[in-house]
Amino acid sequence: MITAAGVLSGVDAALRVVERMVGPAAAARAARAVEWPDYSPGGAAQIPRYRPAAPDVVGLLSAAYRWDRPNMGVLLTDGVGEIELASAFRPYTVFSYLADPVAVTADGHPIRSRHGLTIVPRADLASAASGLDRLVVPGADAAGRALADGLRLPERLSPIYLHTQPGFGFDAALRDIARTWDVATARWVAKTLQYPNTNVQLSGPAWPWDLTLRPVLIAAAVIAAIVSIQLLRRGQRQPEEKRS
Repeated sequence: MITAAGVLSGVDAALRVVERMVGPAAAARAARAVEWPDYSPGGAAQIPRYRPAAPDVVGLLSAAYRWDRPNMGVLLTDGVGEIELASAFRPYTVFSYLADPVAVTADGHPIRSRHGLTIVPRADLASAASGLDRLVVPGADAAGRALADGLRLPERLSPIYLHTQPGFGFDAALRDIARTWDVATARWVAKTLQYPNTNVQLSGPAWPWDLTLRPVLIAAAVIAAIVSIQLLRRGQRQPEEKRS
């Protein structure tokens, strides 16, 4: 029996299965093929026990404003890698509350992934474009082929190619989250994924100050309204007291 912890620790479990069924050399080749940074042959993977910490409050901010998250199109193309595809969805949803990913293809027809999975989109890009705020394209090679075939993109939707740099597929999503939202949110998402690679270079705003200031400003507005009402009532009582 082989057990794993969170989302990406399942990669360690899969490599352990390969190691036991085929051998450590095959497992090492599989780890290199997907650029998994944490393969440890011959023993159980060291999965850290995560505990709640002060920086995790950024997750509560994302959840509090989930109604304000953008609609994100994910452009699917033939030959996209399964890990690349997963990285365009999982980091943005569930615990992160960052976006509403919508799978689209150029013509609305299903695509075949690198290893033969048939993926059915929600819609074609042209009909979905008006409701999208951003467009992410997983798999640099597959996206390049789609654009070479004459794919027309709406002018306001500049495509974001996630996988233009080497590394494990989820590295690209974390870099995109840090750049688009902030570094604190990207690190929190990595924690929810139980991602062991702490060496991913993240650049962007340090903290979601706009989300942090919203409740402060709302509280200030409520206090100001209460004080104004009290002053107004006090002003109305004073003339009555003088007449009496």
